Amino acid sequence: MRYEQLIRQLPLFTRLPDEYMEWIREACRLMRVDPGEYVFRQGDVARGLYMMVTGEAVLVRQLPDGRMQELAVVRPGQYLNEQALFREGQETASLEVTQTATVLLISRDLLWRIVSYHPELKHYLPIPVEAAQDMASKQVFKGQRESEKILLDIRRHWWAFARRFWLPLLLMGVAFGVAAVLPIAFLSLVVAGFFGVVIPGTMMVYYYLEWRNDHVIITDQRIIRIHQIIHSFKTDITEVPLSSVQQINADIVTADIFSRIFNYGTVEIRTAGDAGNIRMTLMPDPEGIQALIFQNRDRHQANQESETRNVIRAEIDQILKGKTAPQQTKTEARVVTRQTGFNTPFQTRFVNEKGETIYRKHVIYWLRGIWLPAMLMLGTVVFFFVLILGGGLGLGFLGYLLDGLLLLLSAGWIYWVDWDWRNDMYVVGDEMIKIIHKRPLWFQNEEDQILVERIDNVASFRNGFFRTLLNYGDVKISLLGGDKGDEKWFVAIPRPQDVQAEITRRQQRQRNKKEAEAERKRREEIAEYLAVYHETVQGEHAAQSAPQIDPDISPLIPTQSSSVTPPPHQQRPPRRLPRNRPSVGNRPVRGVRPPSVPNTKQEDE
Repeated sequence: MRYEQLIRQLPLFTRLPDEYMEWIREACRLMRVDPGEYVFRQGDVARGLYMMVTGEAVLVRQLPDGRMQELAVVRPGQYLNEQALFREGQETASLEVTQTATVLLISRDLLWRIVSYHPELKHYLPIPVEAAQDMASKQVFKGQRESEKILLDIRRHWWAFARRFWLPLLLMGVAFGVAAVLPIAFLSLVVAGFFGVVIPGTMMVYYYLEWRNDHVIITDQRIIRIHQIIHSFKTDITEVPLSSVQQINADIVTADIFSRIFNYGTVEIRTAGDAGNIRMTLMPDPEGIQALIFQNRDRHQANQESETRNVIRAEIDQILKGKTAPQQTKTEARVVTRQTGFNTPFQTRFVNEKGETIYRKHVIYWLRGIWLPAMLMLGTVVFFFVLILGGGLGLGFLGYLLDGLLLLLSAGWIYWVDWDWRNDMYVVGDEMIKIIHKRPLWFQNEEDQILVERIDNVASFRNGFFRTLLNYGDVKISLLGGDKGDEKWFVAIPRPQDVQAEITRRQQRQRNKKEAEAERKRREEIAEYLAVYHETVQGEHAAQSAPQIDPDISPLIPTQSSSVTPPPHQQRPPRRLPRNRPSVGNRPVRGVRPPSVPNTKQEDE
């Protein structure tokens, strides 16, 4: 039975289109559980939905007085814990296996991580209202993914703004000193109040807000740095996936005495390319930040390895029982888009039939290029009426000819600007990003293609009052192995933070797809290796148990009245070495398990 058939038995996924099934499979894990073991215990954190594929288990609950209450017997085809897919909680009972079982787990964390990469899946999942409200209330920062867990939200050390207080404190002291010697009471009050309180207080509040607006968010998926400057309306957001982190340097500046006293320092996150590095100064407990990132990455890898081993155990168990393991056939997931083409003439974002998101520059760039030829065209229209009302103004036909030429020039200019704006596009797909620059006729036709898997990190920038007011800016894409200056840019696009999130979401989607495909191939190779090994062992046992007859001795052929059975000869002929059987010389080696194949009798971790 295939994964699709198992998933289709669940009412939750009956409306799911076939093209999305591959994504849901990535959240599924098979577990092999022996009799007497527990799939989950009462009080454990609920991981997701469980479905019994083979075997049998009993659902029991421990009462307050210590007695065990049997709630139900779970048999193949039955499932439980559907609500755990949408809400966090604890198991209220224990599931004990009574017959060797294969259990399908749909992990909540994996499912919602996939939904965060494929938002279109939400339209086909009947999410309860309470669960939707809980998920919305848990969003801590803009752009947080639904499955994303925040490990640390930290700002620079308080000394980052406190060390700047010397200037307002100095100004305050000077102002109060001057006010104390002034002979006029009113003037003294003004100097002390304005220069000693208002200005220093404003400076302190500004320094505090600048410090508070800068922070670093570390989640179980990525590292996000947000840097804002209030007076210039500047917002820079840089994010690096944890999988792209190559090195983390934590340094306490020994030359700075306050660095040792207050335990702050510099944290530098290095990736495969110099352009994608992040350097954060005056960070509290830099070594703790370094350890947190590495521990989270190691924990994530350990969880993946544990889930992979459970899948391998279940598939090996199916093979040893002579059954076919659920197949993970590779299918191309076709993205169904709800929007194609343009809804308005000046739309700056739309999705084409391939599922690619296409962006244009902000409309302000169209207006910036169109206003001058538009004014010229308006002037030609006014001049035309002036010629008619003024009897040609003494210019005669030459005046009308000049007006017509200016009208054609302005119309051509407007066409050029409009065509140029509409054909400069940024195309974001699952595998490729395209930066397209076109000009009318033969003047320019450039297309820069970027593989999504080659992206190191993505940063968005919004600088200036008008850019902040109109919410447009730039997006920088750093490439693996790229140096500073090799970055690719999306220039003057609306909502740059949303564009940044779109790119990183598709980047993670592509990375997960490749990892799942590599894991699928590895499991298939192990299963094939084990199947050949199992067939070889069975063939050897059959050959050993078959009676052998010495050809030099005439066999006793019993007659109808004879009840004597010819004894088997003790000497066996040389065995034929089975194909793919490990050997030393001509002697087969018995009991050798292929490398990296787990023992079928191991307990689940």
